[in-house]
Amino acid sequence: MEPSKILNLAESLLFTPYEFGGKNPNKINIGLIKNNDKYWRNNLLPYLRNLSIYHPDNYEECTPEQRKVDYKEIKNFIYNKFAKLTSNNSLGIDCSGFVYSCYLEDKTLLINPKKLNTGSFGQLEAFMTAEKEGKAYVHNNFNIISAGDFIHKKGHVMIATGKVKLDNSGNVVEYETIEANSTDKGVITLWRKVEDSKAFTIAHPFRDTDRQELVIPVFEFESSKNKSSKNQLTSAERVVFNLEQEVIK
Repeated sequence: MEPSKILNLAESLLFTPYEFGGKNPNKINIGLIKNNDKYWRNNLLPYLRNLSIYHPDNYEECTPEQRKVDYKEIKNFIYNKFAKLTSNNSLGIDCSGFVYSCYLEDKTLLINPKKLNTGSFGQLEAFMTAEKEGKAYVHNNFNIISAGDFIHKKGHVMIATGKVKLDNSGNVVEYETIEANSTDKGVITLWRKVEDSKAFTIAHPFRDTDRQELVIPVFEFESSKNKSSKNQLTSAERVVFNLEQEVIK
């Protein structure tokens, strides 16, 4: 498992402005929200909001064709206003652009990260295809979420940091993500509750360093020899139980 390169780039993009459709933010804007919050809030944010509001995927006040025309005019106006920043770059980055950029950093992935150069649902489809090819594992069991995992919910994607909070039974109840969250927040880390994530999908990418088939280690706990149900297990035993059940599926 080598998710560090994914997370290293993700962390380097913290506090970068969110731009709907943005894929390659200018270096000057990386970390801008933290370093120059006043400029971002008073000068840049109002224009980024308009890029989001009038994006063809969000705006429904006219025909699809007219939406594209209107959006192109608005984007050209805004990009011309910030011409020094947008000659070869975007002003910010969106959620799928964030995931794509981060996954490009990991050269050990079996999935071709260039296939993630698409929107949020397209990225989920790429992982589902990769699963069929034995290059990823797609699931919704937060008890086995790990650092660098891809997480999808309708219209949004994010990356798991690997940090979790457990209940008294050893089950994951909260997990941390790093994501290009929204126009008003930019790239942030966020703790999310598992109970609010029932419609989320997790994808764990396999790497060329994963040479052996997944094998669940067998632990024999002195206190568990006569236990048959999950409710009777200790926290440590419960983690193993969850892993075993996931493999059985």
